[in-house]
Amino acid sequence: LVTIDVPAGVAERLGKVGSALARVSDPAHIDAFWIPPELMHLTLLHLGRVREDLIELVQTRIRETVADVTVFTARMGRIDVHADPEAADPDDAADALWATVEDPDGVLSGLRARLADALEDMGIQHHSVGAFAPHVPVALFSKFRNTREFGSVMLEQEGEDLGEVPVREIVVLENRAADGQRDQPFRPLKRLELQGD
Repeated sequence: LVTIDVPAGVAERLGKVGSALARVSDPAHIDAFWIPPELMHLTLLHLGRVREDLIELVQTRIRETVADVTVFTARMGRIDVHADPEAADPDDAADALWATVEDPDGVLSGLRARLADALEDMGIQHHSVGAFAPHVPVALFSKFRNTREFGSVMLEQEGEDLGEVPVREIVVLENRAADGQRDQPFRPLKRLELQGD
């Protein structure tokens, strides 16, 4: 994963939303991995599996790609449900709960595109379904859910200020959640500082 750290205050607010949803969810009915606040991150790219012998080269390419990027601030948007856009009925295809991140000037989208192009040039593909939307994952569902199941709690959060994300570095994470390691699902591999103001 190519990510950006989320400040503790933002993560704490998102954690409260996750806790509220977890309370109204039937754990036998909704098999979800609720991401602890200390592990929350803004996702830029999901690379999938990368061969062990390529990891250092990938990190080097990412460092070179962001070498001229200066620090900036992103603002959190709202709580939303991500649904698979390729499903026959997207309303029945919710696979994650996340917080959107506003990107009015396209800074995050542009950064992601630069990283994706640089990695594709060396044969590293990334997962991409539908248009990119900057986001912070709050929960991942093991099976598709109906989006209406989360309507009441999402409505309660409408209009809440989730805060800002100062973007000072890019963090490369190993994603262990896909292998079922929910006790330590994400492991930082590399932190790459951006240029100062």
